[in-house]
Amino acid sequence: MKNILLTMEYDGTSFSGWQRQPGKRTVQGELERALSIVCKCPVQLNGTSRTDAGVHALGQKASFKGDFGIPTERIPIAANNLLAGGMNAMGKVGDLRILSAEEMPENFHARFDAKGKKYIYKILNCQELKIFSRNQYYHIKKELNLDAMKRAASFIV
Repeated sequence: MKNILLTMEYDGTSFSGWQRQPGKRTVQGELERALSIVCKCPVQLNGTSRTDAGVHALGQKASFKGDFGIPTERIPIAANNLLAGGMNAMGKVGDLRILSAEEMPENFHARFDAKGKKYIYKILNCQELKIFSRNQYYHIKKELNLDAMKRAASFIV
């Protein structure tokens, strides 16, 4: 029995969040589908946390256990091929990609052993939103009051 930790990134624009939901495209659902094919057994992921619809991730983690033959280092290659559309989609990338897979001790759990989370909020403060930025930034046209923002942020620390 292997216990695998995945690190992944995704553009959450077309996902209904992390958690599997009937009839909706989710990050967990897509990963479990691809991994179940690759590992040739049902896979259920334990994510470090959930995300809302439209949220992106740069290094989210998830773990799963299973008795499968594929070498751990081959899991991202095979799963990413499926996530990018299959047919040996060399050079193609989907909106979800596994960056790495590593074996962990049997008692490891992605959620309960997580050390923390880091969130990045991006504001694009300009009149016209650039087309390639539309899914990455919160767009605000009017001038921002930076002093008020700094005062408010001091309460979050």
